[in-house]
Amino acid sequence: MKFTAAKEAYLKFCNATGKSAATISSYTATLEKFSAFLTTEGVEAIENVKPMTVMGYIESRSAEISATSLNLELTHIRCFFSWAEDMEIVDHSPVKKSIKVEKSALREAQNKEYEGIITDKEFRNILRNDHPANTHKVQYTRNTALLMVFLTTGLRNESVRELRVSDVDFSSRRIRVSAAKGNKSGYAPLTDIAAQAVESYLADHPTLTGNDYLFGFEKNGEWCPFSRQQMSNTVEAAIKSYLPERPGIRSHALRHSFASILANHGMEDREISLLLFHSDGTGAAVTRRYISDDLSWLFDKVNSVFNKVARKGIAAA
Repeated sequence: MKFTAAKEAYLKFCNATGKSAATISSYTATLEKFSAFLTTEGVEAIENVKPMTVMGYIESRSAEISATSLNLELTHIRCFFSWAEDMEIVDHSPVKKSIKVEKSALREAQNKEYEGIITDKEFRNILRNDHPANTHKVQYTRNTALLMVFLTTGLRNESVRELRVSDVDFSSRRIRVSAAKGNKSGYAPLTDIAAQAVESYLADHPTLTGNDYLFGFEKNGEWCPFSRQQMSNTVEAAIKSYLPERPGIRSHALRHSFASILANHGMEDREISLLLFHSDGTGAAVTRRYISDDLSWLFDKVNSVFNKVARKGIAAA
C-alpha cells in the first residue's frame, strides 16, 4: 500500500474518532514532511519503511527544529504506524521503542538561535533586572508578571490572554486554564516566582477585580483583553527591554523555553507533555483529563526546577 494512501486513511480515522481540528492539522503537517522525506529516499510503499528510514528522518530534522517539536513529530509518526499495525496494513511498526532522539541532537536543535529559546541565565537576567530600559514601573511589574507566567507555565498566547484575575489561585498554587491546547481545560502550575510577580503586578493595578482579564489595557475607562497580536507584541517588547541582545522573541518561543528548561533539568517527556496539554497520542492528554484536579506532585517539580534556576549564582554574587 502506498504511504500516501495510508496517510489519508489515517487522517480520516482521526477525524472520525473525534480528534480536534488542531490535532489533525498537526498530524497532517508531520506526516506530509515524513512523506516528502520518503520520496527523497525512494520509498513509496508503507511496508518498505524500515527503522533505519525513521532514524534517517530524525537525523535530517534534528538540525532544523527544536527539541520539543522533534519529539512531537516522532510521536506523531509512532502513532501513525501503531494504527497501521492495528489495521494490519503493516506487520510491525518500524518506529521501535529503542528509537529515541538523543540528548545531544536535542541540545543542538534547542540551541539554534532562530528558535529563540530562553536559557537559564537569561531567565535569571529577566527575573533580577528591576530597571529595564525605557520601562515605567507599572509596565515593569506587568511585563515581569507576564513573562514569568509564560515561562513557568508553558501556556500558549490564547490561554494567557483568556486568564482572569480569579483564575490565579495563590493558596493552591495553581492557575485555572480554560483555553488550553485543543480547547481543553485544566490547571497550570503557579510557581513561587510567578506568584510573587503577579502579586506585585496586581498591587500596581488595585482596580482589577476577580472577573477582569489578568492581562490587558485600559481603553475609554474599560479594561480590555489583549488581542493575539497585541499580546505577542507586548512579549516581544518586554523581552527586548530585558535582553536587548535577543530581539524578535515572541510568545510561542516562551512555551518552547519552558519545555526546554524542564527537559534540561531532568523532567520526563511525558511530564512535560502533561504540562503542555498535548494531544499527541501518548495517553498524556487522556491522563490529564482525569487528574487535572490533582497535579500537585507535578506542579511541585516544576516549582522546584524554576526555584533552582532562579537561585543559581546568588551565593557567588
